[in-house]
Amino acid sequence: MQKKTYLAMLALSLALPVASFATDELPAEAPQLMDEVVVTAGRVEQSAARIPAQVTIVTAEQIQESGAQSVPDVLRSLAGVFVSDLNGNGTNQTVDMGGFGESASRHVAVLVDGRRLNPIDLGSVRWSTIALDQIAQIEILHGSGAVLYGDNAMGGVINIITKEAEASSYLAGELSRGSHGASKEKVKGNVQYKRGRAYLEYDHQDTDGYRDRSASDRESVFGKISYDIDPQTYVWADLSVSSVSYQLPGALTEAQMEADRTQAGNPADEGSDDSVSFSLGMKRTVGDGGELSVNLSRQQEDRDSDMASWFSFMTIDTETSSFNTQYSLAGALANLDNHLVMGLDYYDVDYGAWSGAFKGAQTNRFDHQKRSTGLYIKDDLMLTKDILLSAGARYEMPKMELQSDVGSITRAEMDESEWAWDLGAAYLFENGSKIYGRLYRSFRYPAVDEFTNVSSGAVNGDLRQETALGYEAGVHMAAGNNASVDFRLYEMRLDDEIAWMGDWMTGQNENLDETRHVGAELSARYQPLNVLELYGSVTYTKAEFTSGIYDGNEIPLIPHWKTTAGIRYIPRDDLQLGLIYNHVGKRYFGGDADNVLNKFPEHQTVDLSLTYQYSEQVELYVNGTNIFNEEYSDYGWYSNWSSEYNYYPMPEAVYWAGIRVRF
Repeated sequence: MQKKTYLAMLALSLALPVASFATDELPAEAPQLMDEVVVTAGRVEQSAARIPAQVTIVTAEQIQESGAQSVPDVLRSLAGVFVSDLNGNGTNQTVDMGGFGESASRHVAVLVDGRRLNPIDLGSVRWSTIALDQIAQIEILHGSGAVLYGDNAMGGVINIITKEAEASSYLAGELSRGSHGASKEKVKGNVQYKRGRAYLEYDHQDTDGYRDRSASDRESVFGKISYDIDPQTYVWADLSVSSVSYQLPGALTEAQMEADRTQAGNPADEGSDDSVSFSLGMKRTVGDGGELSVNLSRQQEDRDSDMASWFSFMTIDTETSSFNTQYSLAGALANLDNHLVMGLDYYDVDYGAWSGAFKGAQTNRFDHQKRSTGLYIKDDLMLTKDILLSAGARYEMPKMELQSDVGSITRAEMDESEWAWDLGAAYLFENGSKIYGRLYRSFRYPAVDEFTNVSSGAVNGDLRQETALGYEAGVHMAAGNNASVDFRLYEMRLDDEIAWMGDWMTGQNENLDETRHVGAELSARYQPLNVLELYGSVTYTKAEFTSGIYDGNEIPLIPHWKTTAGIRYIPRDDLQLGLIYNHVGKRYFGGDADNVLNKFPEHQTVDLSLTYQYSEQVELYVNGTNIFNEEYSDYGWYSNWSSEYNYYPMPEAVYWAGIRVRF
């Protein structure tokens, strides 16, 4: 019955016009296709139609309606984005754009209000420290963003834009309960007084988890104040404090999965993340069409990882300071519409870590520093009223100082500069439609523990930064406000892609021979009636070795196909129903660069969302993920040491029911 239901939904999605949202991936109350304004693609507000690239926008309303519990959950159904979850509780998720598999988290730049979140080590972005209710909008730039954002932006950019304090005062709250002992409580408020505004939010969420030893507890406070000094000058400051503790159930073998997929593979592994960040910013209108912005930020992050099953404990303290300044000028150049952006990014990161065989042990010491300065310039010129030309460049100047004390002290430095550039063009036509193409060069520097062997302390001084040459072409077509179609093709050719290829003798990462990443993304949205919206997408991705001993083989952990199809139905003004189908195809297990083992199985899930507006102040909702109880895993790897396939089971059906109030 379950498979028949899936097949019926798939047939329905194919019979109806395929749908999606290159501009509105999660449908909101009214589609907005022609006046989308984005920040990420140009680091200034500009029309999405005048960008020679694909940008996906997800609004706060869409996030709320989706029933997602984390940012990766929001991204999971988007074209060109693949999400994996090792714990099944949202505390260890990775996002892949461009097909990078095991190193995915190091090839997508993640920012909050333009401030970089990517760690300088192999750890993933701490998604669990970002409360969804803080978010006003998520903007996803598909393809390289290295000119404007530098390191890590090879596959794409995800910019999380937090909420501004509103020009009104209110108090709101949310209370919900879910499967596996889950609970969520939120309180937020806004105060407006003359030219000043203040926003404050508290968020708490915990769960016992689907599997044994998969509990997590998250807590965060976010505050933001802003003030209009005069009509030309706006200043703001924000503070974010978060604390997350979680258990790590580990992988299961096939035999363990068959016996009980909810059991823990590791009996005592756990971790915690504590973070405090502060930002201060200013924007000022300068002359006619000019704008100057300055941002200062400071973040302190403490992480503990107690992998008792592997006799490994590590505590990491990271302090990050950043300074970002930018000048933009919108005006005429030789009587042609022109938009110029130039700026400077400076990041200063101090990384200190202790490791040992058991909790509290401080046997090995690591002290790393990374200072980087990036200078960039980008110009968009309307050659005619229909033709846009875009060009940009970035010069990145890093300096890494690496030091490890594992029996003896080892030191090394790296300070090799890099260039990124981008050339693009777009032809704009009616209803905000466009055809575009671009060429680019991008780069990624090794993480500090890609350079350094954590077990021996040895530093691989021969490891080089990755570089890529890529091109892409696409089309966005809109038919009024009722339908849109987006199609994107891309290819990236990488030199020196960094990976660990299972060499237990050295334990070192290495630069691969040439690799090639290609893909196609088709998405569409169709609204035949005011009460009905259909959407969906198809993504094809292939990454392969193009020279060396693995020439012709595929890079593991990258599915060729990913498909989504959804429906949003509004039978009454106060009632809304949503269904979304997700399918992820087969791929090779992690560790199988030879491509000789069984493939990791495909999976398909269906999610449900239902909201009822009881009154102007009260909203009720029910959300369900994987409502047909598909037994699947997001991630898997093959152990040559034990000759076992290893899986990380995801939960079967999970439900949430809650109430939101606002006064």
